[in-house]
Amino acid sequence: MSSGENPRIKEILHLRKNRQRRRTGVFIAEGWREIERAMAAGLEMRQLFFSPELAGQWSSVEPKLREIGAAAEIY
Repeated sequence: MSSGENPRIKEILHLRKNRQRRRTGVFIAEGWREIERAMAAGLEMRQLFFSPELAGQWSSVEPKLREIGAAAEIY
């Protein structure tokens, strides 16, 4: 399945539209700094997506992802 066919990716792409963000109450925070800012503001992380090619090796990234989004699904 290509990423364009993945239902989770489709859902994220819909969030590019302001109307969809307002309707769902969900938005995207992209990058460590933005994620950390969202967490500092008390926002709940539901899902975290990362690319191992961009984020480094899983073993070095996993603890950071677990720390900032313990209840979030990680993809």
